[in-house]
Amino acid sequence: QIEVEDVPAGTALVISLGGAQIGTATANSFGNARLNLNSKRGDTVPMSVTGMSVVVTTAAGAAVVSGSF
Repeated sequence: QIEVEDVPAGTALVISLGGAQIGTATANSFGNARLNLNSKRGDTVPMSVTGMSVVVTTAAGAAVVSGSF
């Protein structure tokens, strides 16, 4: 699960893990967005993310936040 806070409502976000896009999310009216992957719903969930970088950008490519697991 990846959560982003304090972005403008309606902002379309792209979430990447280890350089590969793993999903998208849109900020709600409170400026929060979440990507929750679940293999029981058929989502592809990485086996291990230790040491991998996560990057969240706007749909236009502007960096919002980044970090690593």
